[in-house]
Amino acid sequence: MKKIEYLLLLRNEFFLKDNNEEIKVTSKELSSILSTSDRNTIYLIKHFVSMHYLEWIPGKGRGNRSSLTFFLAFTDIASLYVKEMVTENKVIDVINFANSYLSENGLHEIYRLLHQSLGPQIERNDSELTTRIKLLIPQEISTLDPINVQLYSEAHLISQIYNTLVIFDEKQEKLLPSLAYDWQPKEGGRKWTFLLRKSVQFHSGDFLTSKDIAFTFNKLLNAPCSTIHSLIKDIKEVEIVTDHIISFHLTEVNHFFPRVISSFQCSILHHLYDDKDNPNGTGPFFVKKHDQLFIQLEAFQHYFQERALIDQVDIWMDKFSQQIPNNISQLQTSAIESKIEDITHHQQLLGSRFLIFNSVKKGPVLDKNLRLSLINLVNPTTMIQELGGNRISIANSFLPRISENSKTKNFSIERAKNFLKESHYSGETLQLFYFHLNEGHETASWIKKQANYIGLSININPISPKAIPKLQLNSHADIILFSSILSKDTELSLLMLFESEFSFIRPFLPKEIKKYIDNQLVFFKLSEDTNERYRALLKIEGYLKENLVLHFLYHSTNTLNYQSHVKGMEFNSYGLIDFKKIWIQPDFL
Repeated sequence: MKKIEYLLLLRNEFFLKDNNEEIKVTSKELSSILSTSDRNTIYLIKHFVSMHYLEWIPGKGRGNRSSLTFFLAFTDIASLYVKEMVTENKVIDVINFANSYLSENGLHEIYRLLHQSLGPQIERNDSELTTRIKLLIPQEISTLDPINVQLYSEAHLISQIYNTLVIFDEKQEKLLPSLAYDWQPKEGGRKWTFLLRKSVQFHSGDFLTSKDIAFTFNKLLNAPCSTIHSLIKDIKEVEIVTDHIISFHLTEVNHFFPRVISSFQCSILHHLYDDKDNPNGTGPFFVKKHDQLFIQLEAFQHYFQERALIDQVDIWMDKFSQQIPNNISQLQTSAIESKIEDITHHQQLLGSRFLIFNSVKKGPVLDKNLRLSLINLVNPTTMIQELGGNRISIANSFLPRISENSKTKNFSIERAKNFLKESHYSGETLQLFYFHLNEGHETASWIKKQANYIGLSININPISPKAIPKLQLNSHADIILFSSILSKDTELSLLMLFESEFSFIRPFLPKEIKKYIDNQLVFFKLSEDTNERYRALLKIEGYLKENLVLHFLYHSTNTLNYQSHVKGMEFNSYGLIDFKKIWIQPDFL
């Protein structure tokens, strides 16, 4: 442990004591606080005295206590510590120390200073400026392999490293060129041909060809556990026509196919890619460093579109802060704090928090009356009022615009009690699983507390995104609390929820409901009309509610704080920023 960390431990113990206030204490008590030997304690105290951090007057005579006086507040010491550690890129060490040893007051102050020390930074090197963003995010990024990505924070990073053949523009509501500059259907929609840009470079320096496209999609077709697999399994053949022309032959007509392959999970890989390799995409940033808790992105000089304006993005992952509402970071710079204006961006997220009742496991929730009891028990209005946070409105759909136009349902504790009495429930403990991200634990705990009111026993279980595959949840969970944040292409996001065998919905549905969904999706894929496709998707959503397998809770908001000298802030549907468009205005301009 660093000497300054011992000083922080000591000042944290007397957090509320003022500077220059005399504290009576013994050296043995200090040894206990510092968890070190008496000899080492005296050594440390002498060092702190020599640095003018504190004054120490040993007590004279047996039984007399010594006098300790601090000259610096906890915040002053913590500021020195955080600044030193951030300079050395030891952000994770700060987080581990703070969460292991400090009280709540000290912990909050360390985090405040840490966010303040990160954010946008400008360095002058000879005749050039280097700009970087340093971020602390409240999630662990478990993979940067597009095929295996599950979390929206991972999907966001994938979009900075890789490209897809085409991209969906939500403002224009149409597909735009990316790696492919043109595409055409043949055979009524059973064949799709894409023309590829030439001279597009991978981060490794190799040029993109049709071989890379074929490799990527054949890999996806051989990855049945990927959430995108069910949506592309009708690819019968990937044909390399020329080095820069690729054709997809489908088993069925699918006018939605180009939208499907605009998914981040269809990001194009190099044909020599191995799962153990570092990411090698064609995107605006390449991965310079990557370990379990740190990712460093650097602007790719040979990006085929406009080069990123920012030079570097450093991202630390804080596994202790998973309870923080969807908030990627605060983009602050304390160095010029007095000259600039703080800006807070609030954005309602597409999608919602919801409960799924597991219909493939034999157990109490197969009882319709028990599900009705739970639905009446978990009142979204009461939940929002009592918990607040980023919960902003009642959900009755994945789409906020649909929820806004829906009638507010009446929920009743008394009705919940009556349905429970009419059920065959006999005291079994229901297993509720939830992702331990954002506000998941708080919401699950609230549901458990509500259940106690009516004599319903619920045990809550956290899910690590990489620890328990959802297939195992089929046999363990009675109820699952999920949050689905939709991408900018809401049609594609809903299609994936309803069709993918590894989505947050389909794995928990009985065969008869899956059959109904698949019949609706046949019409969806045959239609070239957006309104017709939305009607099919909303019909599926309504069917799931009617059959009491899905209970919507609330819509969320994302809040991002930044300062006005950070320019080019564009927010995607996840409420996150496109790194390649950010730039920092120097304070001397």
